[in-house]
Amino acid sequence: LLLSNMLINTLFGTAFFAGLVYALFVDFTYMKIYLALLIPYTIFTQIYMKFKIPQSKRKLTAIATWNHPTDPTVYLLSDYKIALAKAWVKANNEKQTGENAHITLTHYVAKALGLALHEGREDIGRIVFGYYHPADSIGITVLCDREGKDLIPVTVWDCHKKTVEQIASELNVKVGKAKTNKDKDFNEATKLFKYIPTFILQPLVHFAAYFAANLGIEIPGMGCKVERMGHVLLSNVGTMGIDYGFAPLCSPTFTQIVACMGKISMKPLVSEETGEIKAEEVMSSVLTFDHRFGDGVQGSRIFKKFKQALENPDIINLAVPDDKKK
Repeated sequence: LLLSNMLINTLFGTAFFAGLVYALFVDFTYMKIYLALLIPYTIFTQIYMKFKIPQSKRKLTAIATWNHPTDPTVYLLSDYKIALAKAWVKANNEKQTGENAHITLTHYVAKALGLALHEGREDIGRIVFGYYHPADSIGITVLCDREGKDLIPVTVWDCHKKTVEQIASELNVKVGKAKTNKDKDFNEATKLFKYIPTFILQPLVHFAAYFAANLGIEIPGMGCKVERMGHVLLSNVGTMGIDYGFAPLCSPTFTQIVACMGKISMKPLVSEETGEIKAEEVMSSVLTFDHRFGDGVQGSRIFKKFKQALENPDIINLAVPDDKKK
């Protein structure tokens, strides 16, 4: 990957240098076209975007330091005590009625993530034209497997405002459509995949996804809806017996965190209060962060709240005030 990036950068650099030499000694038309494109873009990004969305030096430094999406990946591996959450899910399922009311641990984790993202909401958003744009609404996308044929994203928004039961009902309906091949948006977005070469498909998908996710503009015929992808991807590899899944940041989704739930197993843990070793039921998990959106201080705030909500069912459905971003 590093070698391919070096080759690409070398090719671009050589092409630019060749064009510059040609413009200076043969014909200046090429440079006129280049400057005609560069100057308006620079004015727009450096003046309009900077004043419209004030940027801290910390945020600008992070964006300028990392590229997209080859090197900003940060992995956070941890084990979570999960026995209380499992008991909560089981107890609340006994109270549920209705076709789409069944609660799973994935729904519980989605709510815990929602609370964590709300805690660090000033660092949840998109990078538009090289500048950070905070999110007005926070989305969590769950990856749904359809019989090994497709991996379909289904998204629920503002989980911190909803109960686990509401999240379960909403996701169950969307997952049901995905598994029965009735997700019209996904089918529209992928109907041409079989007929377009991948070297054309890749930039086409990135282009349409960028417009939808970052600019809120839907390209007709592409099926990339504005609300399709959230800010976090949630995947459960534990159902396949996998302990830890180090999932990469997925470029076309423009998500900034990938949460990979691992297998639940018994592990020896040391009690912080008594120092005794005790066997506990834990869930392994790996959170993949995009470093351009924050550093360790900002990421730790999200992680601590996620851990607190995941291990303490008493706070999982507490109301969260709908206040402004910090």
